[in-house]
Amino acid sequence: MSNVTPKEKARQIVVAMYNNIGLNAKTSTEQCVFEAKKCAIIAVDYIINEWNSLSGTMNKGAYWMQVRKEVERFAND
Repeated sequence: MSNVTPKEKARQIVVAMYNNIGLNAKTSTEQCVFEAKKCAIIAVDYIINEWNSLSGTMNKGAYWMQVRKEVERFAND
């Protein structure tokens, strides 16, 4: 795993999701950020569940749990 902090990783994931949602005349920036956060949480939850089922331990999953918390905090700071 790289030396990326959970906060940095959360931002990377949310921005990636945001870039794929796209803005249109009916969608506000705030709504796009909200949708991107929802998508990021789904992705991180999937990673956590897969990691735990494969490794049988929460050691590495702890990093992803922190990433999930940072996704939830994203744009709320």
